[in-house]
Amino acid sequence: MSPKKILSGTVVGKEMPKTRKVKVMRTVRHGLYEVVVHLHKYYLVHDEKEQSHVGDKVTMRETRPRSKKKYFEIIEVIKTN
Repeated sequence: MSPKKILSGTVVGKEMPKTRKVKVMRTVRHGLYEVVVHLHKYYLVHDEKEQSHVGDKVTMRETRPRSKKKYFEIIEVIKTN
């Protein structure tokens, strides 16, 4: 069994029940120009207890697919806004 991915990000949306939209930022160095580039990706994350709100920092873990686009779950809320 492969290890589960653990990511951290910021909650940016809560339009659906028990689902949060989380923005994960990462920084990479451009290969040719050697400048730091900030990249981001949005994930739909399962929040069973509905404990997170917009602006919170959360840690999420990969899990079984819960829907077509939702395959992460929130394991803790790091910082509440």
